[in-house]
Amino acid sequence: MKSAILTLLVLTLSATSIEAHDFTTTYDNGTLYFKITSVPGKTVQVTYPGSITDSVKSPYSGRIDIPNKVQYEGVVYTVTAISNKAFANATDLTSIIIPSTVTRIGDFAFEGCSNLRSVVFPGSQPEMGQGTFFRCTGIESITIGSDWQSINLAMFRWSDSLKHISFPAKVSKIQSIKKLKGLQTVSVDPNNNYFQSINGALYSHDGKTLYAVPRAAKGTITVAEGTTSITQGALIDCTAVSRIIFPDSIKTFSFRETSRMTNLTEVVFKGSTPPLTAAYQGSEKFLLMTASQNVTITIAKDSKTAFADALAVQAGDYTEIGAPSVPYVVNQSQIPSASSLNAIKNLQDYE
Repeated sequence: MKSAILTLLVLTLSATSIEAHDFTTTYDNGTLYFKITSVPGKTVQVTYPGSITDSVKSPYSGRIDIPNKVQYEGVVYTVTAISNKAFANATDLTSIIIPSTVTRIGDFAFEGCSNLRSVVFPGSQPEMGQGTFFRCTGIESITIGSDWQSINLAMFRWSDSLKHISFPAKVSKIQSIKKLKGLQTVSVDPNNNYFQSINGALYSHDGKTLYAVPRAAKGTITVAEGTTSITQGALIDCTAVSRIIFPDSIKTFSFRETSRMTNLTEVVFKGSTPPLTAAYQGSEKFLLMTASQNVTITIAKDSKTAFADALAVQAGDYTEIGAPSVPYVVNQSQIPSASSLNAIKNLQDYE
């Protein structure tokens, strides 16, 4: 008898736990569903209708501006979270504005929102669950909160429609920028003390380090004057870039940076000294690994001898300079020949 009562209690609790919402409110395009998360704290989270076992189309559509407070049975509740799968498969949802009171966005909260175009985040950075924007393929615009200090852009990697991102003043850590295949440019708030953008690329605040050129950048990439280092992988996946111009301040970078640039036709070095890019049998070399041998290396006329002497033209196992790395096999077809050197007189005016 006790066993039967216990089983009935468990089934009752299970049935209660799968109910997603406690009450609803209306917005311009329909109804919002809420679950009370704390009675004494008077907090709620946005959730889905019915229960998690219901196989019905999500009712959410159009532009939704989530309120920061809602009232139910005479009690005013603060909206502090978006639940797991709250907007999952809301294929008619086009825009979401999240209020500053939201501190957590749950796992797969916007999974499958294939027509979601715009996301406006709260000023302060909420805790993010797994797969928040999984299979959200149409996001074109995101607004990052002014108080955010870090952002992992991998959450948007399913959308090739995201062409530009602006980073606010307090952001000090940016991850996975190269996972966005459609990104063309970035910009940074001028009051940011960690980063700046130059010609749509991401640099350190002092301009000495190039962190990333967006993957969908096109045409000519001119590395800024004064840049001394390039973060490994900053250029490698920019397949639409046809030309790179390096300033004379560049002294070293990875030989693999140009290896996957399938449309690259010319690399310009304004410096008189060849940069060191690879190590081979204990010596540092000037090597460009390219997707084709038909890449012109343009240099100053009076630097031709120095570049010709330093240019690595031999296939073999090369490693990165500095930190220990696994040798990388470079084939002859991936190395421009000495005849690729194009020496011109007025290089400083060359664009």
